[in-house]
Amino acid sequence: MQRLIEVGYERWDRGAEAGACEEWLKAWALLLKTIDETGLARLSEIDQALPGLASVRSWAPDLHMTLWNAGLREPRFIEEGVRFGEEFLRRFEADDLELTQDVRSALAAFHAKRGQFGTADALFRSWLTADPQWGWGWLRWAECYSFRPWENEQLATKAVEILREGAAVPGVHDEKVLLADLESLLADLGRDQESRAVRRRSLALAVEGPEQHEPPPLYDWPTWLEADRAILDGYDRLEAGDRAGAARLWLAAWGSFLQAVDESGVEDLDDFDEQVSGYDYVSGWASRFANEVWDAAYEERLSTAAGLDFTTEFLRRFEMSERHATEEVRRVHGLLHARAGRLRDADALFGRWLAEEPRWGWGWIYWAACYTYAAPDGMSSDVRSIQILQRGATVPGLRDTRDVLEELADQLAFVGRKQEAEEVRRRRASLPEEEADAEELSELPTEPTSADPGLRESPSEGEPRRANKVGRNQPCPCGSGRKFKKCCGR
Repeated sequence: MQRLIEVGYERWDRGAEAGACEEWLKAWALLLKTIDETGLARLSEIDQALPGLASVRSWAPDLHMTLWNAGLREPRFIEEGVRFGEEFLRRFEADDLELTQDVRSALAAFHAKRGQFGTADALFRSWLTADPQWGWGWLRWAECYSFRPWENEQLATKAVEILREGAAVPGVHDEKVLLADLESLLADLGRDQESRAVRRRSLALAVEGPEQHEPPPLYDWPTWLEADRAILDGYDRLEAGDRAGAARLWLAAWGSFLQAVDESGVEDLDDFDEQVSGYDYVSGWASRFANEVWDAAYEERLSTAAGLDFTTEFLRRFEMSERHATEEVRRVHGLLHARAGRLRDADALFGRWLAEEPRWGWGWIYWAACYTYAAPDGMSSDVRSIQILQRGATVPGLRDTRDVLEELADQLAFVGRKQEAEEVRRRRASLPEEEADAEELSELPTEPTSADPGLRESPSEGEPRRANKVGRNQPCPCGSGRKFKKCCGR
């Protein structure tokens, strides 16, 4: 048995998870036989008799985790996972609470993977009725439904209900983790207002009594908490129509955020997001803030210089961190230069950015805008704007081609070049509607989608499916296991 376990770990180290499962299942069968022959009944007795790798406490978690990973490719291992979990709990459920909870969660997940959601629900309901404060129980139950929330909103909504029920339990353990998952899931579903309300509750927990850590986690740092509250208050002001108030709050939040970055040494925006929220909370706010900065500067509610202070500092620190936020801040940075009458600077900026990424369709649109609505009085040039758009429209594999062509056609029509405008519109009409989304996935491997348009058998498919558009926080379609924004979406 010891040798089988050792061979399993050797295969596991090489990434051969199916091979590791084969060896470990043989070892598990031998272990059960040994237990039956010797009369050993408790984990402590077994571990004392079989030390080292054969220790059940050390090895069992690796076994059920590897059965899950191998089962994503070979369903027979999911069946083995169910048998392992049921036998383990039949024999040892009362012996070790932490290990029992791990095996319980795995068993229910195996049932969900088989499409037996009713069984998974019944198991978690019985366990959580007995121990409602088991925070990770609520989390694991929700994960049965929330593996890819953007693919099936009905399943994800069930996960939200589970997390809300768990979060309402007085004294629930790991409440911050539970709330963080609920916040992230609501954000994935586009329910931003609800997501921010959950975040406020998390902040209240930090005020009432932060957990003791050495050093404290970044989400509990005073400077970040100060920034976070100002960000949420700014969103409230926006929803109330007070854009000037939102801008003031967010300028203060920006200062506190930079202080938190300096104090923590976490200089990558994705890494900062991962530590304080687990999704693109800060980068999403930075994109929205940049948009508000531009609107305020354009409407003369904020000086161009103040706007440039923000965009310059953001690009100095985070330009290589997160593509979507970087593109939004670059847009505003270039437009602010144009608004200040520095069109040569705007040309140099957009020229450099588009030399690095010529497929950035909206980059060409915003560069052209430097010579229309963004230009000061007397400095606009429709001819120059059209030239920029025409140049962008020739880029192979251009993202958002339809938007670029629409803008070009409108500007040609505006200056009276109606025949050219019609030719551009015909070209635009010949493009498929989904082109802009499909192009971003054109070089990525795809999987055929199920013929069944209804609920999938399980939300936890092992291989990524191709969706119409990949969100920044979705698993990358290349199969790396990383988020899209940290892999092919960079």
